[in-house]
Amino acid sequence: MRTPAGRSTLGAFVVLPLEQQLNDPAGRSAIAERLTRDFERMRRACLAAAQRGNYAEHRKLNLLVECLSAARRVVERSASFENAPSTAVNKGIHHDRR
Repeated sequence: MRTPAGRSTLGAFVVLPLEQQLNDPAGRSAIAERLTRDFERMRRACLAAAQRGNYAEHRKLNLLVECLSAARRVVERSASFENAPSTAVNKGIHHDRR
């Protein structure tokens, strides 16, 4: 499936663009689960690299672990924001950005 420029997907096996998945609670849950699995896999690889004494690989994997952790927090926060009843949008507060 081709996606328009500027659209992202989480892996080549994903049918829906990431943005559409984030709009759906089940999609957010699936993304968070995948990020958690990837996070754990990279964390284990990072520890193994450190034990082998391969510090260059350890630093690279550590950066990936941090990125996956941050991505998971963003997905979890978007779910919390989506479910929050007192957001500015729900209160009818709009900001004119000209």
